[in-house]
Amino acid sequence: MDPAAYNWNQITRQALYDLLLEHTAILGQKQISIRDFQKSLRKFFKQYPIRTKNTRSKLVAANQVYVGGEYYSDDDYDGLPPIEIVFTFCPKEKYLNIDKDDWDDLCLLIVDVTLHEIIHLKQYRSRKFKTKIGYASQAEDPDQKRRQEYLGDQDEIDAYAFNLACELWDRFGRDFEQSHNWLDSDLWIKEPKSQFYHYMTTFDGDHTHSIIIKLKRKTLSYLPNIDIDKPFRTDRHLTY
Repeated sequence: MDPAAYNWNQITRQALYDLLLEHTAILGQKQISIRDFQKSLRKFFKQYPIRTKNTRSKLVAANQVYVGGEYYSDDDYDGLPPIEIVFTFCPKEKYLNIDKDDWDDLCLLIVDVTLHEIIHLKQYRSRKFKTKIGYASQAEDPDQKRRQEYLGDQDEIDAYAFNLACELWDRFGRDFEQSHNWLDSDLWIKEPKSQFYHYMTTFDGDHTHSIIIKLKRKTLSYLPNIDIDKPFRTDRHLTY
């Protein structure tokens, strides 16, 4: 497959989820070695210009998998596979024992991370791979400053807004008013896995913060797009 000629707009959330779930069905039915997990996911993503990476971290609990992603603009510019999905496991752990429901959730997370990185791909291509000025946090705490500057970057707001729109769609469907009301409420406090939880805790739970306002607006603008199951309605900047 030629990464430079690939049309990223053909990837839809439901289709990618269904294919991934089918490919890895056996993994969610019994104890599986991490080695087999890695092998299976690497094989699955070979049909796309996407590579996988496996790491270990003490921050990951036993029997858990952290899923992250990275878009490499230099590789994209050079016509190489530009997206990497990163799986991080507990140190020294050799097996996973995840039930079917947890496995379904994990597959959906992998899909949403992939779409997040595709959004970054379009962002960089649309501005001819130029970098831009990021968000400058005024937080005094170094850790909060770092997190605010990451989540406050406009590229990340756009990508996380789509992930959040998917969350709201999964919960409320076409009831956009209910999604709007949820975003304006403090129900996020009970949803530590939500993208909105991470934003609100990073920005002091302040609904009036400029970054939170931008995130809400972008999320609500994405909601109608979830109907087509992908971030974008055209192939612009998603294929050459």
